Amino acid sequence: ICYQMVHFFTNLVLGCAGLYYNSRLNPDPTPQELVQKMEGHSFGTFQVGYQLWAIFVGFLVREDPLMLGHHTAVILAASTMVFFTNGMRYWCPFLMGLVEVTSVPLVIVNIFKEHKELVKQYPRFHHIVRTGFAFLFLYVRVWMFVPRNVMQMYDHVTTWSAAPSDQILYKMYSGIVFISALFLTFLQLMWGVMVVQGFIKVYSKIFVGSKEKIKAN
Repeated sequence: ICYQMVHFFTNLVLGCAGLYYNSRLNPDPTPQELVQKMEGHSFGTFQVGYQLWAIFVGFLVREDPLMLGHHTAVILAASTMVFFTNGMRYWCPFLMGLVEVTSVPLVIVNIFKEHKELVKQYPRFHHIVRTGFAFLFLYVRVWMFVPRNVMQMYDHVTTWSAAPSDQILYKMYSGIVFISALFLTFLQLMWGVMVVQGFIKVYSKIFVGSKEKIKAN
C-alpha cells in the first residue's frame, strides 16, 4: 500500500502541474521557445529522481520487467530535458507531467488487483475506477500522447542531424534517447490495446449476464 501511495501522490502532483503549465504554452511556438529552459526542466528533473526511486523499489517488490524498462526509458527521455542545451522542453509539461494523471486511477486499480477482498466490498467503486481509467488512458496516453511524442521525436531527429559529425558521443546518446522515446510510444499503444481488450471482456460479460437474466424472466 505504501508503495502505491507514493505513486499516487507523486503522479497527482506531476499531473496537476502538467495540466497547469501545459495550458500556458504558446500553441504556435517560436524555434527559441522549443529549446529554451522553460518549466519543462523541472518536470524532467522530477521524473529522473522519481523513476530512479521506482526502479530501486521495483526490484524490491518484484515489479513487472516491462515496467522497469518503462522507468529506464523515461529516465533516458527526460535526461535530454535536464542536461542538454537543446532539450525539447516545450513538450515536457505534457510528456513528463500531464500524462501522469492517468497513473492516479491506475494506482487505485492496482490496489484492488492486489487486494481482491476490496473488490467484493466495493464492487461499484471498483467498476467506476476501472472504467474511468480505461477512458482516461485511451484519451491521454494514446490519443494525445502518441502524436505529441512523435512530434517531439521529429524535433529530436532534426537537432541530431544538425549536430556536427565530430560530436560522436552526443549523436550516440541522442540515438539511445530516440530509441527510448520510440519504446515508450510502443508501450502506450500496446497498453492501449490491452485496455480495450479488458474493457470489451468486462462489458461483454455484463451484456451476456443481462441477456441471461432477461431470458430467465
